[in-house]
Amino acid sequence: MRVALTFLLAAVVLFPLTAKAIDVWGDQWGTWTRDNSPYNVVGEIRVPPESTLVIEPGVLVNFQGHCKFIVDSLATLLAVGTETDSIIFTAEQPNSGWHGIRFLYADSTCQISHCRLQYGSATGSYPDFYGGAIYCYYSSPTISSNTISDNSTDSHGGAIHCCFRSSPTITNNAIVGNSSGHSGGGIGCVGYYSRPTIYNNYISGNLAIFGGGIVCYDNSSPVIGHNTIVGNLAGDQGGGIYCYGSSDATISHNTISDNWAYRSGGGISCAGSGTTVSHNIISGNSVSGYEHPGGGGIHCTNSNPTIHNNTISGNRVSGDGGCGGGIFCDASNPIITNTIVWGNVASWGPEIDEGSGNPIVAYCDVRGGFPGQGNLNCDPLFGDSANGDFQITWQNYPEPDSTKSCCVDAGDPNSLLDPDGTRADIGALYFHQYGV
Repeated sequence: MRVALTFLLAAVVLFPLTAKAIDVWGDQWGTWTRDNSPYNVVGEIRVPPESTLVIEPGVLVNFQGHCKFIVDSLATLLAVGTETDSIIFTAEQPNSGWHGIRFLYADSTCQISHCRLQYGSATGSYPDFYGGAIYCYYSSPTISSNTISDNSTDSHGGAIHCCFRSSPTITNNAIVGNSSGHSGGGIGCVGYYSRPTIYNNYISGNLAIFGGGIVCYDNSSPVIGHNTIVGNLAGDQGGGIYCYGSSDATISHNTISDNWAYRSGGGISCAGSGTTVSHNIISGNSVSGYEHPGGGGIHCTNSNPTIHNNTISGNRVSGDGGCGGGIFCDASNPIITNTIVWGNVASWGPEIDEGSGNPIVAYCDVRGGFPGQGNLNCDPLFGDSANGDFQITWQNYPEPDSTKSCCVDAGDPNSLLDPDGTRADIGALYFHQYGV
């Protein structure tokens, strides 16, 4: 008997008893603890107005059906995990999923960090068909250091959707493998006074008709910077990013590569917008399939974006009448300065194809040449573009017999100086002249 009791005690130590799952529904506030995890969501839940729900690191939130998680007016959700102990939002039935976290006039202190959000599915009618994993309406939470994958929406924002006066901070996330039935496979930005900050995210493998990675729509004005936007797909326009009617969107310091669009804008598509596109590396994107496709790197339609200090290289347009391997202008008058457009390929036409537009191109290095003040037609001497190194070089710098890229100190003399204090270089990555 004593031997049996000893064995039983040892078994309890080796295989500790786990807490029974807690079923939750309706209004929720207070703290969801790791000790009581998992929390099985069996009906729609809500953080009621002016209340707070804290979810501890290590908690598993498992939706048993297609239920919403609503954070109501002036309510606060703090779902903050750690690098080694994340919070998981998932669904018992991945095929039907759950209906996402929906911030509706929520408090600006809301935070989702170090979480994994998967199998969210935004379906139904307006506004339920927005935001597969996260939907923001008049709400500006902090969304950081999460993995947001395998979510979907019938309309906008496969992973995240920001709608009307929503300016969330979206940073350091992996947004991978989400899909949208319309636009913004990864992130959707729609509506007046919506200005999310989208920084330092990895956005890859997302799918939509417009804007495989990100869509900016209907006078939204996101700040999109320092992201890696790679391998996204658009069934129509904007493999990486699609901006439509966004007069003040800013796209800067991103790597936008290996995205694909069926019709136009393998990297970026701008339609009816005055977007600023600066200091981006736009490479390896492609457009194919549509009759007369265009804009392997950037496609402009009825828009006048400002495009400066970019490197646009190795993009491709294929198919019948494909044009504008680097940039295509359709009834558009973009201003393009200090930009390298080199090594792009199309079925016919130059690297920058004017189409029916009238671009102003100055102080750019364009393969094959392009009319305009200060333009060049010379090898920019990239470090190793085949392996993604688009740094312009100055071989044997500063020796007298050195070979300098023609793009060094060749930018618009009225532009801001490079960080080393010298005249602006052409391209996204300047050459730092040590000792200057």
